Amino acid sequence: FDDVQFEWILNKEFEDHFDMEYALVYYVYTFFALMVDQRAKNLFLTSWDKKHWMCYFYDNDQNF
Repeated sequence: FDDVQFEWILNKEFEDHFDMEYALVYYVYTFFALMVDQRAKNLFLTSWDKKHWMCYFYDNDQNF
C-alpha cells in the first residue's frame, strides 16, 4: 500500500471496525488529561459485538 491507498482504506473502513464516537472521546480525553501511556501500551481493545472495537483503559498509574 502507498499512503494514499492506506488513507482511503482507513477512512472508508474505520467505522466498519471501530466505534467512531467512542474513539474520538477516548482520543480527546487522553490528550487533555496527558495520558501518554494510554495510547500506546496501556490499553485493551475490547468488543461487545465482535465487530466494533473500543479502547479500554488499563494500568492508569501515570495519570495526573
